[in-house]
Amino acid sequence: MANNVHIIVMPHIEDLEDNSPLFVAVPFERVGEVENAIADRYGIPNEDQLLVHLGTLMKDDDSYLHEFNINDAAHIDLYRRLPSGTMVAVPVHWQEEIYSIENYNNEHSVRKLKKRLDKIGVGVPPRRQTLIYQNILMADDDQLLEYLNDAHHNDIYLLETPTDPDYLMQLRVKVEGTYEEEVFDVDDDDTLYTLLAKVQKAGLADDRACYFMLDDRKLDSRGTVADHGLLVGDILRLIYEE
Repeated sequence: MANNVHIIVMPHIEDLEDNSPLFVAVPFERVGEVENAIADRYGIPNEDQLLVHLGTLMKDDDSYLHEFNINDAAHIDLYRRLPSGTMVAVPVHWQEEIYSIENYNNEHSVRKLKKRLDKIGVGVPPRRQTLIYQNILMADDDQLLEYLNDAHHNDIYLLETPTDPDYLMQLRVKVEGTYEEEVFDVDDDDTLYTLLAKVQKAGLADDRACYFMLDDRKLDSRGTVADHGLLVGDILRLIYEE
């Protein structure tokens, strides 16, 4: 990297005595070297720093700055990481709804959060969920503490990867003990939690605890259509728990 390149670090931390930008003169080559300069200036340990450049989390200390397209006068946003094990409220925005998850451990992975969202009825299976935080794409294997910080509300936005119509198939759902039934479009990635959300949004079922049966087999709601080997025309019985 050329010697005349400079980086402007913009802190977003309310309780800093000096919240003014930090001008870092490069030739620093690695992210860790920038973190050292930030620690010297603001007194924030490297492990507590969250650095973001143009929507990309700079989380690997050994990564080279050029990997993040750092150019002259590039801006890097600085946030302070919440301590590991912090219980947080996570509002997730999806379409016109906000799904609020309270007292959620920030050590949990993004993948686990996706499964939780599926379970509470967003109607989008984990494999088709994309989660965005502060314009940053959240990676499945990351912990939430890699993203959530003490300067912002923890609002996360959910985007859905569209279903390929060529892979849709129809399943019939019958509510046990009633004459209610309806056909629903599903694909292999849909879990039975996803299907249940569709059934509830269609008004065929209420929010009581329930499960699906195929013939004499009780189906695990965490499993997908593919996991259970469901086929076109299968009839699932929805049964309320007693």
